Amino acid sequence: MFWRSHPKPTVTETDQAWLLEAVPDLLRVFGSDRLMALPTCTPNTKYFAHDFNGSESDAEFVLNHVCQTMDTPRSGIDLVFFDDGSKELGGGLQLTTADHKGRSRRAAGTYLEDPAGRYKITIDTKTLRNVQGLISAMAHEVAHVKLLGERRLDPEDPNHEYYTDLTVIVHGYGIFQGNTAFTYNQWQCEGHQGWSSVRTGYLPLEVIGFAFALLTVMKREEPVWTRYLSPSFTPYFQKNHAFILANMTIVDEAFRNMTEEPPELGSD
Repeated sequence: MFWRSHPKPTVTETDQAWLLEAVPDLLRVFGSDRLMALPTCTPNTKYFAHDFNGSESDAEFVLNHVCQTMDTPRSGIDLVFFDDGSKELGGGLQLTTADHKGRSRRAAGTYLEDPAGRYKITIDTKTLRNVQGLISAMAHEVAHVKLLGERRLDPEDPNHEYYTDLTVIVHGYGIFQGNTAFTYNQWQCEGHQGWSSVRTGYLPLEVIGFAFALLTVMKREEPVWTRYLSPSFTPYFQKNHAFILANMTIVDEAFRNMTEEPPELGSD
């Protein structure tokens, strides 16, 4: 006998309950009509008509794109670059900030606000070599501007980084968020070995997949762009997408939450 399998989500019941409140909250706060009409950006020239060559001009182009999409004035943001100290020595050998076991972790970008109210986004120069990583990192930092800089969320909120990741997703950059949530590289040369990893966000793939799938179904968007999902991200999106389509009461709950305004974003 063949048993019919039932789709299952990749998140816990607790995480699912939080996402069914957090995603609608963000849609409402940033303008649900505008965000529901935003298409999912894909990594091609349809959305990024630019000749990426690994230079700082790539970051300028991406920042302009993200600011326009997220409805954020570009004029209030200073873009600077930093180097995490790793150096390519040739022959596959790297001089890095890794520990004695060859492990290294670094951030792709950072966000700061000065006393005068200007925002500073810093981008690791190594991120310029990875277009999707650059787009994801830039969207994450501009999301900080939207949430913290524009005083929509208390920086002391323990979930503020999670809301930042969700802000990236609801503004149409879900593919980039999932594809680059965690990038792992291992190297070995002449008796030396080690690994490095770069995070452009804080949510795990299990949660990103559910949030992105929920938004896709809420927007009634046909995911014709699944070919752009990375092999590591694809199953997390597909499993949650199938689960939500099989349980549309989840979407009904999300829409109800979007119309019921809470005291403030992130409140319990």
